[in-house]
Amino acid sequence: MNSQRTLTIDDFNIEEAIYEFQVQETHLDTFGHMNNATYLTIFEQARWDMITKNGWGMDRIMREKKGPVVLDINITFKSELRLRQMVKIRSKATSFVNSKVLVYEQEMFDDSGKVYTKFKMTAGLFDLKERKLMGHDPDWLKAVGLTLKA
Repeated sequence: MNSQRTLTIDDFNIEEAIYEFQVQETHLDTFGHMNNATYLTIFEQARWDMITKNGWGMDRIMREKKGPVVLDINITFKSELRLRQMVKIRSKATSFVNSKVLVYEQEMFDDSGKVYTKFKMTAGLFDLKERKLMGHDPDWLKAVGLTLKA
């Protein structure tokens, strides 16, 4: 990365990834609500879909011993989901906390644009051999949808 100055999110093109899914019986509890742990699983599936499509899937993680790690999460539940409802998750990186940590946001919405849940997390790239966070690797940034502007 550029050693002349610290890069900001404004230095990057930001790709938004869209992941579609249907609410299933196994996603709902006895109240007919989606269990909060299920939200975490589905948001994670959307992130894995994005990074795998962008070249940083499980095969690369196992080969290079470097992979994503979640540092902090916040979920805001805005509206109830229904059984068999089709929804989408929009995922994108939104800012850098520092040279090793970025903010990643997701939201669950339907075709009308109604937002059901918002998810915000901080994450980084973890070196499994050294057991520490790494700096922002350009290939990793590409995997989360960030490419330097020309």
